[in-house]
Amino acid sequence: MKAIVVDIGGTNLRVALFEQEQGQPGQLKQVKREKVCSFAVSQVKGQALYRAFLSQLEACLHPYLSQYPDCPLAIAFPGPVSPSGVVSCAPTLWGEELRQVDFLDDCKNLFRRHVVLMNDISAAVWRYADHGSHENTSGNDFCLFTISSGVGNKVFSGGKVLLNDQGQGGELGHCQLAFDEYALRCDCGGYGHLGALASGRGIEQLGRHMASKAPAQFSSSALARLCGGDIDRIDTRKLVSALHQGDEFCHQVLSRSQHYLVQAMSHLYHSIGIKRFIFIGGFCCAVGLVYLESLKRVVRQFSWLGLGGEDIESMCRLGASDDDHSLLGLGYYLSGGRQHG
Repeated sequence: MKAIVVDIGGTNLRVALFEQEQGQPGQLKQVKREKVCSFAVSQVKGQALYRAFLSQLEACLHPYLSQYPDCPLAIAFPGPVSPSGVVSCAPTLWGEELRQVDFLDDCKNLFRRHVVLMNDISAAVWRYADHGSHENTSGNDFCLFTISSGVGNKVFSGGKVLLNDQGQGGELGHCQLAFDEYALRCDCGGYGHLGALASGRGIEQLGRHMASKAPAQFSSSALARLCGGDIDRIDTRKLVSALHQGDEFCHQVLSRSQHYLVQAMSHLYHSIGIKRFIFIGGFCCAVGLVYLESLKRVVRQFSWLGLGGEDIESMCRLGASDDDHSLLGLGYYLSGGRQHG
């Protein structure tokens, strides 16, 4: 089975050929990566940004479409996608201006072939949910969180990704969890959202905020040395480096960000019984086991009605440390002959 798979992120655009022999794990070949034309790097906004983005996508896909004229095309997108392929918003890609974009219809007109379009986290779920894949989770219910440019999540339950009839669900990144001085601004324009505090960008601005509130503690930290003492130079790369050096200030920043994340996990568990959580994403993978151990400490601080110590200890795990979740997930989804839903 072969398919052209595309992963559109808030930072990168990736294209690959997915191949899978029967009974074998899927493989990605001819992988291409480039910076995506997003509001963060483009000089244009609104419809002009959308046209520039489509032009980039067309140019990036052209070699694959020419070489594999009969292969299905599947695209993972960083925002809610309705069953008819309408993107309601994409704050990490398009900022606040573009809404209700009929992206699937535009792709069909542009590429002149059948296209499967789904949310990127929905796509990534199939890497872990597909019974035919080597990432088999035995069909158990779980929630997949991605901690990267933003925070995304999807719940897999009863053999499917839980979404409403508008394709909405799993947008906890835009759930407001802070209402005090930590209600920092989200990419979507809101304040206090989980993504504004627990994503890579969120932890970066949370670090700057906490450094401004505790200048003495910041000035004695490894992070301050990496930044030359300049709060405005705090970024995720320096935060990750300082965390791996065991910097106490950065651990406090990470712990506070994860406190909001565990609030969201607690709501999921106590509302629908989800008690297994898998974490992927660029920032999460870069911090690795340091991230996981810190998260487990925060999880132990919360009350989990009906769960014992062993349940709580096994509640969280890291996914694969690569960046292939959505690409492989799209491939496994197509290889299973599933209909988008």
